Amino acid sequence: MSAPTDPLAFPASAGPTAQKDAPPLSVPTFDVTGKMFVVTGGTQGMGLVISACIAKAGASAVTISARSQDTGEKAVAQLTEHTPSCRFFFVPADVAKEEDCSRLVSEADRLMGCIDGLVNCAAWTARATLDTTTVDVWDRMMNTNVRGPFLLVQAVSKSMRSKGRPGSIVNISSVVAHGGIPKVSTYSVSKAALNACTKMHAYELKRSRIRVNAINVGWTLTDNEHVLQRVEMGSENWIEDADKGHAMGRLLRPVDIAATVGHLLSDASAMMTGTIVDLHPEMVDNCWG
Repeated sequence: MSAPTDPLAFPASAGPTAQKDAPPLSVPTFDVTGKMFVVTGGTQGMGLVISACIAKAGASAVTISARSQDTGEKAVAQLTEHTPSCRFFFVPADVAKEEDCSRLVSEADRLMGCIDGLVNCAAWTARATLDTTTVDVWDRMMNTNVRGPFLLVQAVSKSMRSKGRPGSIVNISSVVAHGGIPKVSTYSVSKAALNACTKMHAYELKRSRIRVNAINVGWTLTDNEHVLQRVEMGSENWIEDADKGHAMGRLLRPVDIAATVGHLLSDASAMMTGTIVDLHPEMVDNCWG
């Protein structure tokens, strides 16, 4: 079975592979009416669904970013078709590059007029062990997964403070921040570092009423995950096997993450900052199963 072809269709169920007693899809009930957001990695997968859910929750404008101009333009068209009431903008950016981070924030500020929230969803990973990780792999992963979000939080928070506006920042982290299999060791380190940044930035920005939180995301069915698992597991039916073997009857779907992101961006979580939300039902209190 293939992965979902239209990630913005918001189906009523998790699909035929989910077990009969599996929890329903999370319902994005948050409200961000009139607010404006930046979502990195917002052209596909989890970032695209997050952008769509923010728009459906009343956002006035959303600026998405990724490296590919073509992919970005297609994503803007797709998002606009689903939620024409929201203005969408695309700014090409590689968050591993300092100048791109600076340009992204300044352009988003100019296009939207202000920034009320940031979602750091862009990330990069590669399968490599302690012995096979090269300096180039290490540097690219740290620059994309840690330095990029740091620079974006730095720039966005300066913009918010210069306008005297409160705000909310959400970093998309991972369950492997707690530790993972050897071939994701460098990725694990990068996400643990991102979580440390989350807490320190929350502490520094709290008096400006700028909240910073993160989500440790577990195993999620996305298009990229589908491609990866077909290669690693050598099966088109990996989704059925994964859902069947999951203790709660299914893997996470992107909308599950989007609903949690939206809660953290909205005033429903007005007193939450410096919090790392563990959204990985396959692991509870560091116990896998």
